[in-house]
Amino acid sequence: MAVAQTTTIFSSAIIIVLFSSSIVAHTSGDVGGKPKAADFVTEACKNATANYDKEIHLTEKFCVSTLRSDNQSGKAKDLHDLALIGVDILKARVVTANGKVQEMLHKAKSGMSRARRLTFCKLDYDVTVSITNVTSRKRVFCSGL
Repeated sequence: MAVAQTTTIFSSAIIIVLFSSSIVAHTSGDVGGKPKAADFVTEACKNATANYDKEIHLTEKFCVSTLRSDNQSGKAKDLHDLALIGVDILKARVVTANGKVQEMLHKAKSGMSRARRLTFCKLDYDVTVSITNVTSRKRVFCSGL
């Protein structure tokens, strides 16, 4: 279960990175930074996953299903909006995983190797939540521009 959750979080984070680099590529060669295809999310995911490392197993299908799991993706105006939606999805998944780690930590015996590893894992998730909180605040701030 922990491996599947970590893989999903890792893949979601990769989507955000891919969109971030796609934003630069599209805005440098395209006015407005928005693909011209009818289905914006599908086209964005297709472009974002076209040149990634194949060992990561990130697919266009996973990208599309992840973004469409948030209703806001249908209202996205550009790649920047999709990247921020990806951050929101990532944050929700990290918060969920962090809660599960916290539960396991409470059940683990203090001083044991597993408890120490879970403590480090929880710290990593806490930092990730902090980072996504900063990004979410930027989204609110930038939406008024």
